[in-house]
Amino acid sequence: MAEEKRAVPYSRGKALADEYRIQFFETSAKENVNVEEVFTAIALDVMKRLQAEQQLNNPVTEQPPLQLTTDLQQPQHKPSSGCC
Repeated sequence: MAEEKRAVPYSRGKALADEYRIQFFETSAKENVNVEEVFTAIALDVMKRLQAEQQLNNPVTEQPPLQLTTDLQQPQHKPSSGCC
């Protein structure tokens, strides 16, 4: 985008993103440039932060390993007497 058409100069936007240690995207809602990409990037970042926070608040405690066994024998049916 031409510098004179920018609402915020590139250097100012980039410097602010660097200061906050976040990604920098140039967008244009009018031209539909990078709008969806920015939304997706922000949503993914929020999800990652929430998952990390949840792991900090609810650490997984070590538990004994779960052991699964299978019984390959068919159950023995007793012959029934009577009609039912």
